[in-house]
Amino acid sequence: MNDFQDIAAFLTSARDRMGEIVRDRFGDSFIADVFDPMLSEANGLASLAEEVESAMNATDRVIAEARSFGKLES
Repeated sequence: MNDFQDIAAFLTSARDRMGEIVRDRFGDSFIADVFDPMLSEANGLASLAEEVESAMNATDRVIAEARSFGKLES
């Protein structure tokens, strides 16, 4: 789990608590205008972080493979 996933989980919990406590148009509007956009951004960043981590792992594998070719030629 990355930090953005932790943030998304926290925001989800806070949004749900807000929805339970403030049950009126103000609460609904606040959730829609504040929590939902932040949650959407956090989820997008979590997805991007996973893609970056995957790309880094693939790059590390290619580098390791290239290094092993160099050792074979020596």
